Amino acid sequence: MANNMNISTDESALLAFKSRMICTIDPSNILIKNWSVSTPVCVWIGVTCGLRHQRVTALDISSLNLSGNIPSQLGNLSFLVSLNLSRNYFYGNLPRELIQLLRLQIIDFSANSFSGQIPSWFENNLSGNLPVDICCGLPRIKVLRLSSNELDDEIPSNLSECSLLQLLSLSYNKFRGSIPSEIGRIRTLQILYLGSNDLSGAIPPELGNLQNLVELDIGDNFLTGSIPASIFNISSLKYINIARNNLSGNLPANICPNCSQLEKVYLHINELISVLDNDQLSGNLDLLVLGSELPNLEELHLSNNNFHGGIPNSIANSSKLTEISLSYNKFNGSIPSEIGRIRTLQILYLGSNDLSGTIPPELGNLENLVGLDIGNNFLTGSVPASIFNISSLKYIDIARNNLSGTLPANICSNCSRIEKVYLQVNELISILDNQLSGNLDLLVLGYELPNLEGLYLDSNNFHGRIPNSIANSSKLTEIYLFDNNFISESPELSFVTSFTKCRYLINLAFGDNPLNGILPVSVGNLSTCLQYLSGYNCDLWGSIPKEIGNLSSLIKLSLYGNQLTGSIPTSVVDLQKLQVLYLETNKISGSIPGNLCELQNLNTLSLSQNLITGAIPDCIGIITTLRSLYIDANRLTSSIPASLWLQNDLLELNLSSNFLSGSLPQEIESLKVATLIDLSVNRFSGSIPSTIGHLQSLINLSLAHNTLQGSIPESMGKLLSLERLDLSYNNLSGNMPKSFEALRYLTYLDVSFNDLSGEVPFGGPFKNFSIGTNGWEEE
Repeated sequence: MANNMNISTDESALLAFKSRMICTIDPSNILIKNWSVSTPVCVWIGVTCGLRHQRVTALDISSLNLSGNIPSQLGNLSFLVSLNLSRNYFYGNLPRELIQLLRLQIIDFSANSFSGQIPSWFENNLSGNLPVDICCGLPRIKVLRLSSNELDDEIPSNLSECSLLQLLSLSYNKFRGSIPSEIGRIRTLQILYLGSNDLSGAIPPELGNLQNLVELDIGDNFLTGSIPASIFNISSLKYINIARNNLSGNLPANICPNCSQLEKVYLHINELISVLDNDQLSGNLDLLVLGSELPNLEELHLSNNNFHGGIPNSIANSSKLTEISLSYNKFNGSIPSEIGRIRTLQILYLGSNDLSGTIPPELGNLENLVGLDIGNNFLTGSVPASIFNISSLKYIDIARNNLSGTLPANICSNCSRIEKVYLQVNELISILDNQLSGNLDLLVLGYELPNLEGLYLDSNNFHGRIPNSIANSSKLTEIYLFDNNFISESPELSFVTSFTKCRYLINLAFGDNPLNGILPVSVGNLSTCLQYLSGYNCDLWGSIPKEIGNLSSLIKLSLYGNQLTGSIPTSVVDLQKLQVLYLETNKISGSIPGNLCELQNLNTLSLSQNLITGAIPDCIGIITTLRSLYIDANRLTSSIPASLWLQNDLLELNLSSNFLSGSLPQEIESLKVATLIDLSVNRFSGSIPSTIGHLQSLINLSLAHNTLQGSIPESMGKLLSLERLDLSYNNLSGNMPKSFEALRYLTYLDVSFNDLSGEVPFGGPFKNFSIGTNGWEEE
């Protein structure tokens, strides 16, 4: 009878839990139906009972998309050894009654939405009438997983009383304060995860006392100070993550003399320093001993620190390495050829350092390499052909070096898996003219690289025709060909037509090449995913095809610096996601289409240096997202629309060198955040409105070459950010305002060719001015 009562107690506890549950995916969840008084508790889903007492010993309802809070009755499962509620959506505070589960060894509440502090019974309440702490209430606890919740406050120091604890995971919460040094007393601890919280302070040296520790993660916090040497004396350690903190100082001089089992080291994104000069090549020295002291090392991540000196050759002695990431440091010298011996290597990131010399051909021996980044260094010489024979390679970045010569003739004949190629900003040359029928450099890319997603060849000396066959890499999302000497296979830019095969294309950039052709109608057939189209400084001529309006995802269109003619197509109104439109320095004529005002995401409109006529559309002011408006050096007439002065968020306005007329209204004060206003070389008349003094963000103001009259407003002395002011060639009269002495950032002032009289101010910036042919300039 007593036994029935006991199992009935378990049944009641679980039914109480069931009453709090909601299935977030399937309201008819099988667990909610299965937990029924019509079936024995011990056959319920997720329930395990002991053979001897037929009591519930384990409850595992992980990953069932359940929601709800935890009832106090759960504390009545007095035979419970393991409790796993992980990867659900449970929320609220943890009930105090869990301390009644004296047999409990495993708690896994990770990946839920529990909030608040670790309950008061976690705190050190061993005296008085306060509740006992969890470690006294759960003396057998071995596994405590509370990661990925919303728990906050400090980590209680009395966790050290859980003397049998083997795994403690509190990652991905909001714990703050320091790491309790008392954790170093839990000698049974094998796994300690405290990463991704808001912890601060120093790393306690006492963690070095955890002589059974296998895995340590305290990354992604706000820890400061240096890394205690004691951490690296834990002989059992296999995994250490201290990345993404604010740590500084040197690594211990005898790093890892006893941690030969170490497999993964993550120390990236800190401010650590280690001097690896030649004096250390024969000593017990920082990273130089890694290869000898860490024979089992598999991953080494030291990027984004202040390490400098040479990369030691002995790193190759860690022959099990699969990942080396040393990017964004100050390493110098050459890339050790010995790295080519680490045949297990899959990731080699040495980019953004000060490395020099040539690329070792031995890197071609890394037959398992997937990612190679040696970009943004000072490497010279040619690219070894062996690099492109690595059949496993998916990502290669050799950009921003001083490499030269031609690419290998049979580039990528064996690297069909490659997805991204970065070769930009070098001095590479590839002659693609006569290779159309030969052993063809880039011409074979489309055939040899069917999985290519990104092709980055910009800022080199490539010349010859852009091969249409590139488009056979139909998975391409980004193609960067700009700043080379490419030409087109035909005046209609046939490569653009070929790229219509690339249905995932997001970014196409072919600017700064002497293409000398017209933008084909087929541009409208490019990927509907296309967001960025750049064809500037290409000697393009002809008109902009109306089909450009088909590119409904376009965010930025750059066609400036060409010889484009005709008018702006009205179909641009269909580019409803467009944020930036650069059409300056062409020969575009006609008027500004009124439907441009319907582009309610437009941030920058630049139509400068064209042959545009007519008036500025009255509706221009309704584009509330507009921040930069450049329509200078055209043939615009009429006055400035009143709506333009209502652009409260406009930063830059340049209407200079047109035939605009009328007066400047008092409403100019609405341009409060503007940093540049240039209305020069027009036909504006009347006086300068006194409200102009409200533009306290203004840095550059030019009203030169108009017919403005009257005095210079005293209020202009309130333009406290002003650096350049040009009021020359007007009909201004009276004195120069003494308030100008308050313009402490002013470096250039031109008021010549007016009718001003009186004294020139002598205080403030005028103390450092000299009179030049173009007005006053700072000496």
